[in-house]
Amino acid sequence: MRSAIAATAEADEEEDERVILQALTAQIPGAVYRLRFSASGEYSFTYMSEGARRLFGLRPEQSLTDVDALFGSVYAEDLAEIEASTRRCNETLERWRQDFRVRAPEGTKWVRGEGTPHRTRSGDTIWDGILLDVTEQKAAEEREHRLRERISAILESTTDAVFTVDRDWRFTYMNRRAREALARGKDVIGRNGWQVFPEAVGTILWEQYHRVRDEGCTADFEIYYPPLEKWLEIHAYPLDGGVAVFFRDISDRREAEEELTRAKEAAEAAGRAKSAFLAAMSHELRTPLNAICGFSEMIAREVLGPVGVSDYRDYARDIETSSRQLLHVVSNVLDLARLEAGAGKLDEETVDLVEVLDEAVEAIAPRLDEKRLVLEKEVPTDCPYLRGDARALKQILTHLLSNAVKFTDVGVVGVEVRARPAGLALSVRDTGIGIGPEQRRLLCKPFQQIDASLARRHQGAGIGLALTKRLVELHGARLEIQSARETGTTVTVHFPQWRIVEKPSW
Repeated sequence: MRSAIAATAEADEEEDERVILQALTAQIPGAVYRLRFSASGEYSFTYMSEGARRLFGLRPEQSLTDVDALFGSVYAEDLAEIEASTRRCNETLERWRQDFRVRAPEGTKWVRGEGTPHRTRSGDTIWDGILLDVTEQKAAEEREHRLRERISAILESTTDAVFTVDRDWRFTYMNRRAREALARGKDVIGRNGWQVFPEAVGTILWEQYHRVRDEGCTADFEIYYPPLEKWLEIHAYPLDGGVAVFFRDISDRREAEEELTRAKEAAEAAGRAKSAFLAAMSHELRTPLNAICGFSEMIAREVLGPVGVSDYRDYARDIETSSRQLLHVVSNVLDLARLEAGAGKLDEETVDLVEVLDEAVEAIAPRLDEKRLVLEKEVPTDCPYLRGDARALKQILTHLLSNAVKFTDVGVVGVEVRARPAGLALSVRDTGIGIGPEQRRLLCKPFQQIDASLARRHQGAGIGLALTKRLVELHGARLEIQSARETGTTVTVHFPQWRIVEKPSW
């Protein structure tokens, strides 16, 4: 009687433990199992949790009675690996861990199996372990793998050399160009960069890479690296606690830049020498030309008595006209050279703009009459005065008006003065031939005509507008040119507000 009761109690207790075990393991992701390998080589599951239903679509009791039902869902090539690895672990009692694929009702799944084997007194081996669904993890790993492959392909094809180091300065990656430039056949992955390249310790490379790693900032710089005998352009970025470095060989570029700098300095020195020479020659050139102009005028007017031959008087007039034209060109060249040599200085005073404008108009009046052009003036009655160089301002106006007359055969030449909030605008406009967009790049360049044909049709060396621009800028003003073919041109000088002064009381 007692033995029956005891047996029943023992069975009930064993059943309670199984129920409790099932309840506990049901809360664990995956399937908890116990597998027995007999000494004769047979195996069977002695326990399988409810997780088997989620993993394999099997009731837990099915796996206990039909092992083949579970292993039959495993991919054949993966099953062969499972058999080999479990056989080995069964002999060595090593912990078993393996990923494999199974065919589940909802499709292929990745399962990670883990188990700890131990031997019983009877010689059997008991495995206690767990089977986990790692399908999402495998998919993520595959996505990461493909991404790494794409990134690696991009980095291998880039023209830059690229390498990465971890926080302890161990090389973790090098693309082909970096391997060719730095590794040179050596395997440096996993080695400390400062130990591989001790000559870089303490240099700007050391300083910048440490700053990028420690401060999480980026660094862009150029450096001459003696071991490679090259100039390098380097871009360094923080990466996972370490540093990613992109660099390229810019030795050819640096050499070209240095050559260009030397050529530029030589050209500037030659230009300064030329300008200084012309500025110094001002007196020597103007003095004989003034003499030629004066004496030819005296002969033409027979100041000291009759010449006697009328042709001589005509020759004298031609000499005077030509010499005055030459004097005008030489004066412009010398003034421009003086400004380019840095010798330009304004003789500033309070200037009556209306008076200067009238003098400039008077200077070109004969040519206006000769071409029968109409002059239009729009000047306010309360036109402000300017603080500036009267001679330079007259030169500016004369050059602009002369150009307007020169390139206008029929129509109007206009002058306009407008007060604006930002200062004063002085404009000279014409209805002449105008300038096309492709020719505007030549404007304000010394000795340039906007069209080869113009050099034949109109006199001039192409200096006036260049000189005008220099004089305008010397006043802190700005030159603006608007033009269109067969429509005309408007040139505006924008004087700043601080150049405007009140009309003096005298």
